[in-house]
Amino acid sequence: MLDRVLGFRGRPGYARVDVSPLDPTRQHEVRLDRDGFRGRPLPAVGKSAETTRVAVFGDSFVVGEGVAASDLMTARLERALEVSGRKAEVYALGAIDYGTGQELLLLDRLGPRLRPDQIVLVLYPSNDVVNNAWGLAGATTVSPGDAIRPYLAVDAAGRLSTRWIGPVRSWLRRHLTSFGHAELLLAPPDLGRLDPRSVEARIEAGLPPREYLEVFRTHDEHDRWEVAWRETEVLLRAFRDRCEALGARLVVLVVPSIDQVVMTPQRIGFEIEARAHGRRLEDWVDWSLPERRLAAFFAAEGIEAQALLAPLRAAVREGNPVYARDLHLNEAGHAIAARVLSQALSLPASAPPPGIDVAAIQSGTAVVLDPASDPSFLDLRVAPYAAAFSDGWVDWRPAGAVAGHPGGWRLGLRGLVAVRAADGPLALRIHALRPGRVGVSVLGGGPQRQVEIPRAGPFALRIPMDPPPVLSEDGHLALILSGGPDPGSLILQAIGFEEAAAAGPPAPGEMSVTFSAGPR
Repeated sequence: MLDRVLGFRGRPGYARVDVSPLDPTRQHEVRLDRDGFRGRPLPAVGKSAETTRVAVFGDSFVVGEGVAASDLMTARLERALEVSGRKAEVYALGAIDYGTGQELLLLDRLGPRLRPDQIVLVLYPSNDVVNNAWGLAGATTVSPGDAIRPYLAVDAAGRLSTRWIGPVRSWLRRHLTSFGHAELLLAPPDLGRLDPRSVEARIEAGLPPREYLEVFRTHDEHDRWEVAWRETEVLLRAFRDRCEALGARLVVLVVPSIDQVVMTPQRIGFEIEARAHGRRLEDWVDWSLPERRLAAFFAAEGIEAQALLAPLRAAVREGNPVYARDLHLNEAGHAIAARVLSQALSLPASAPPPGIDVAAIQSGTAVVLDPASDPSFLDLRVAPYAAAFSDGWVDWRPAGAVAGHPGGWRLGLRGLVAVRAADGPLALRIHALRPGRVGVSVLGGGPQRQVEIPRAGPFALRIPMDPPPVLSEDGHLALILSGGPDPGSLILQAIGFEEAAAAGPPAPGEMSVTFSAGPR
């Protein structure tokens, strides 16, 4: 909902039930309290002297929509502190899409009321750097809430002052509730623009294929992305100063992007886009750059900080997924965050401030899938192969588990999938719940096809890989499937390079289309 100072915040009393996209029997309630937060409600009175009060500020990683309230890092942190012998109250003060500036404004609002002993700021550089930057406001898809977000900048007197995109509309929105409601219905503000340059144009200009990757590379001092980093550093100093004024100890927790931790289909796609133009993704991207830069900054400023990059990579290497389908931390990821915070907050105040272990970060890399668990043909009716599917896929169900769902991954508007390449044509088996169409676009300049599906039922596609498509360095093909005109009506049941017989005999009434080879 709209907020005059914060721009927007969680809607008080909001509630829904979330169902796991991989298991319909796993459900949990997402409920916001009267202040618009998850977890422990804000207190009406002060605390006892023996109670440690911890306030955790952040964005959607603190909200944790895909995680049950009892499994959030804040709930786990409270339990861990109590196990260590400390009576604790831990508050989750997060809102989706917040930047550090909004979190600072929220601290100003709630800090005097809470009077916390310890404060945690959860920092997600992959979009917080953009959310904090006036020079990037409304100019990138990385940050969708810019038009209704307050920005903080240093004024001539050296103080932080608030400014907004579209001053007239923002004033009306903040002071006239009726205008805000009417605006959302009749003329919504622009919540972020696409970079008008194509992948090809960006690469020809010497840029990485996608804007999202800019935070992982260095820029000259006048570049707007470098300015965005400096603006973030100003806000982090101000956050530290506010905590000191409250008499609270600050620890910053740096959360990495999923692409820094594990080789995702999205990262494979970025790599293919670069290779299709004769480049390597690593020519631009340094995946540990945000943590290294922040480590140096925090050390210079005397700010306590911890990074999740190394422990999350270690968990994935042991076979434990730490991210959910929505690219946020899952239950295991929240457990790791709580453990790291518990260890940091349990240190005595006289101990040297904990810092980010740069050596552990620099020596690690994103975890690559084990080929044994990553075959070149995926029968999705019996297993989800979840690591092969990125955003755009609604849910997976095994065959026979749910009425009306024949088994496989249900496609939203468009979905990315990566599969290990092998000889032969690419085969796809799809079940259409309704008539429609399916589009197949192979990343890196491969064939782009669309076919009409005249009736509901099974549908098989075969796409010759001639000429050979561009693959990632470890031999993956990435493609985007799109469905229309009714998102959610197509279910991908199998995909890969083995002969069609490997997926079993054709289903009764199965339609089949074999695309001809063609130019990229």
